[in-house]
Amino acid sequence: MTQRAGAHYPGDDEQDDLLARHNQFETDNAAAACRQTILFERQDFLEPLDREQPFSMSINSVLLDDVRISAVRTSGHRVRLVEDQNISLLLPWTKTIETDDIGRRIAANTESMLIPTPGPRTTMCESGYLGLVVQLPLTRLRSAAAVNPDDRWRPDGQAPGVVSVTTGQGAALGRYLRHLAYELDQSDALLVARGAANAAAMMVTELLGSAWQEAMAGDEARIRSAGLFQVKLAEEIMRATSDEALSIAALAARVGVSTRSLQLAFRQYRGAGPRQILEEVRLDAAHARLLSALPGDNVTRIALDCGVTHLGRFSARYRSRFGESPLSTLRRRRS
Repeated sequence: MTQRAGAHYPGDDEQDDLLARHNQFETDNAAAACRQTILFERQDFLEPLDREQPFSMSINSVLLDDVRISAVRTSGHRVRLVEDQNISLLLPWTKTIETDDIGRRIAANTESMLIPTPGPRTTMCESGYLGLVVQLPLTRLRSAAAVNPDDRWRPDGQAPGVVSVTTGQGAALGRYLRHLAYELDQSDALLVARGAANAAAMMVTELLGSAWQEAMAGDEARIRSAGLFQVKLAEEIMRATSDEALSIAALAARVGVSTRSLQLAFRQYRGAGPRQILEEVRLDAAHARLLSALPGDNVTRIALDCGVTHLGRFSARYRSRFGESPLSTLRRRRS
């Protein structure tokens, strides 16, 4: 896997440890692997790709609110499964994965991910495969899609199938999923705390909606356009609600345009997307809170209260914006 500047993700020498702190299932028996129901509603059969070689499978899994993130490592298998209640994101870390999607066969490698339509499917993972399975309940996605009637992604329709994780909104989604996997492996991971877990689940939902909408051919030509007025109105709402779990889809709905249209307008008039501007507003709010901190307040509590969803980069962004670490600001307040 390619290493990215400014962040660290597991490399080849660390891949055995992906979500290792959340181990739930490990077997060298294909029949036992078929019986396990950690991930899917039902598995009709599971067989090794190569019956002449030893079989092994492990699944490490953790819940963030109602979003399940799992790491699957296998010596290679084919499985017939049913998934009716979730949308799954299948993100390869190594090797390739392929599956059915409404009568077509789709495949992904380390530069793409699969988002198949719910229902029965047959999935094949190569020998040495390691990947993330991120499952979002359809109830969550239906609620998210209903937030903005101008958005045209519908979780009850056909899913995107294959999404690139090197360009566009799919790249943002892929980066965030890798960030979550890395953070969850840390001994001091904060994402299992309720507030952080809720924020992370909302971010995954929002990024999936953006990637889904972008994947819909011709959607951009039909969306209602946004202008400087909507950008300024959105910024006012951001400042007034920076401590709330505000999604960009909800923000766009409040100013009366589609999410994609608001994203394009922000890039035109502000040179950055609305999520980046919202992050800056939240940094300003955190700075103000730190300067007026009460006894018992700490940096993490204040960051979460201000709606920060990416704790891993909060300190670096804060230092870049204010010339000191958040802890230094807090200490200065108390001195």
